[in-house]
Amino acid sequence: MPQSSRPCQAGSPGRVVRSWEWNQLKPAEVEVSPDVRRVTLRQSRKKPVTLRLEEQQIERAKKLARAKSLSYQALMRSWISEGIARAERLRKRA
Repeated sequence: MPQSSRPCQAGSPGRVVRSWEWNQLKPAEVEVSPDVRRVTLRQSRKKPVTLRLEEQQIERAKKLARAKSLSYQALMRSWISEGIARAERLRKRA
């Protein structure tokens, strides 16, 4: 299916939306530390938690996640994993 353009039905009038075939998409490169990769690739059970964050923190995380083609939740999980791994390394040095 070739690229097609059609006006957007909802939202902003006059905006053009392009649709693409999946095989035209190029993979994005994302740098992930080995510790985070190990935790992320492992099949793990996730337990829901509640965190109260400022709206601006969430919006900034979403913006960074979009740039890496990740969900903001996955990005925040990786930040938490990296922080835990760093704290454990520092504790072992002390």
